Amino acid sequence: MEGIRTDVRVVNLSLLAVDWYIEQLRRKVNNSPAIKMSIPQSAYKGNKRNVMMVYTDNNDSRVMDLRRAIKFMGEDHPLPLASGNQTESYIPARKFVIPIDTQKMLANNALASRHRAKMTKQIEFSLPGGKNQYIKDETAILDIISSNINERPIYFAVTCRESKFMGLGNYLALEGLAFRIVPLKGGKDGSLGMIGNGSVNEERMYDNIMNKFKWGNFEESYGNRLYVDRSYLPSVQSHRLTMIRLARVFASIKQPDKALEILNQYFKAFPHKNFPYDYNAFYVIQEYGRINKLDEAKPHIKTLAMEMGQRMKFYDSLDKEDLASGFAFDKRQATTVIQGLYSLLGGMKDEAFKKEIEGFIGAYKPSGTLPN
Repeated sequence: MEGIRTDVRVVNLSLLAVDWYIEQLRRKVNNSPAIKMSIPQSAYKGNKRNVMMVYTDNNDSRVMDLRRAIKFMGEDHPLPLASGNQTESYIPARKFVIPIDTQKMLANNALASRHRAKMTKQIEFSLPGGKNQYIKDETAILDIISSNINERPIYFAVTCRESKFMGLGNYLALEGLAFRIVPLKGGKDGSLGMIGNGSVNEERMYDNIMNKFKWGNFEESYGNRLYVDRSYLPSVQSHRLTMIRLARVFASIKQPDKALEILNQYFKAFPHKNFPYDYNAFYVIQEYGRINKLDEAKPHIKTLAMEMGQRMKFYDSLDKEDLASGFAFDKRQATTVIQGLYSLLGGMKDEAFKKEIEGFIGAYKPSGTLPN
């Protein structure tokens, strides 16, 4: 990355399906060595291997070393198609293993301290079922992983399409806004979508967020309010979900103070004045309850309650036609947030604070959600 990490090579997956871009990856750039690839450039040239078919000869249980499979895919093994055409070669298995040099992984600090004893000697994965055709960029992704996994760290940005993980989702470790492929089989937090894949390297991710990320001028300490176009919101969502996941990990390993730091950092970086609180803010606020720190969330609860009360007042001022045509979904979301706020208040003992919040949203209290 120019001027920042000249030893890092960014691979643009949108360009990886064309031969000239694959050829460029084989060259050294700045301080980044050439990316090793096992399939020769001649095999990627032009229209060659634009599409690779999975063909297991009715043996879907076959497991292959990915290195051997990549070598096979780069050789000429014509596969006749029903159309009368044929492909240059094919993918000879659906299940693969990637042998791991554990000593190199340890030397590269691939895993968090608590995970090192669980390191596996190989990565076992399967191509997603039901998909039998893979285009050139996906072949190249497998080639890059197979040829470099033990030599240099390989990451996917959290903005990648999940299908480009090539079945390796369980072997990803979240380190910030990127997943690293690691020899550790994790699970999945389905509530966080693709951000929930694999495991979390909480040590490295905490350091990245708290010490290395540069937040620009959105944060609360910057004096001016900024206009943030909605096109930027997917980037905010990536930060929000990754930070929620890290906070949950710290909660699960009994480190609530670090979870609190992460949650506070989110609201410091994305304050209400630039990112008006809505249902997305509520998802972060409720994580304070997971670590029994709801008192720390009082300023955010109050701001969100004020915002929801104002929005509900606006929605109720609309006639039925205008509400139905433009704001019905927004009103349902606001109602859900208010219900969630009452649920949070039920776990708090500060009666004066509860009464204050009631003043903002009491008129819109859903039935059956009174605080204790």
